[in-house]
Amino acid sequence: MALLQGDLEVADQWLDEAGTLSDQLDDQWTRALVMGFRGMPGLLRGSPEAAVALCEQAVDRLDALNETRATVFWLFLLAVAKGQLRDPGAAQAGAQAVAVAEAHGEWLCRAYALWALGFDAWIRGDNDAAVRSTRAGLEIQQRFNDPIGSAMLVGLLAWITGSCGDHRMAARLQGATRSLWRVIGTSIGAFGPHMSQFQAHFEKETVEASARRRSRRPSRRAVGTTVRPVPSNWPWRRRPTPGGVPQLPAHVP
Repeated sequence: MALLQGDLEVADQWLDEAGTLSDQLDDQWTRALVMGFRGMPGLLRGSPEAAVALCEQAVDRLDALNETRATVFWLFLLAVAKGQLRDPGAAQAGAQAVAVAEAHGEWLCRAYALWALGFDAWIRGDNDAAVRSTRAGLEIQQRFNDPIGSAMLVGLLAWITGSCGDHRMAARLQGATRSLWRVIGTSIGAFGPHMSQFQAHFEKETVEASARRRSRRPSRRAVGTTVRPVPSNWPWRRRPTPGGVPQLPAHVP
């Protein structure tokens, strides 16, 4: 809970206590979980290298205990950390997380693992693969009331769409993402400085693209025309979608 709230110092203290107790009780399973949870602050503090080392140890220890099912979340974090490092092993870790989740009928962590796969594919410039993974994660999210996962996936889809050059759709997706984060009371920046940098770069590109569109738009006064509102019954006029969340046209990533 402290990690989710961003209280990293408090989380460190509790993990120290849990680690001490697991050593005293010789509890290998708890010791492995403590190792994995120690990897989370590394990501949140902007040290993916530390997260990689700790999450790999957690996965190895759980595998040794035949607790493969419990490795899904740590494989997800491992994929995210390696993706931030541009490590080619990110895709393998993400795919392994998805495979373990599928084998054990686990859905929620599978959606997060698909986010990690989509994130890594986007980092590598494979937008098609990124879209497939992200859409698959969003389909799973419909089963749950999980605004954090939904915000992460829709936000990633906005980044991918912007990279594909459709900055208008990217802006609409970002609007939906911002609404989800507002409900939660946080932002993607809570997941570490690397994510903040990706978001800042995306917003800069989107604003610049919007400015370029406006600069190319002819002045109404210059062309000497009177612009009237488009009638609402014209079939091609874009209508708002229910709930204010944009629905992607089939041809848009």
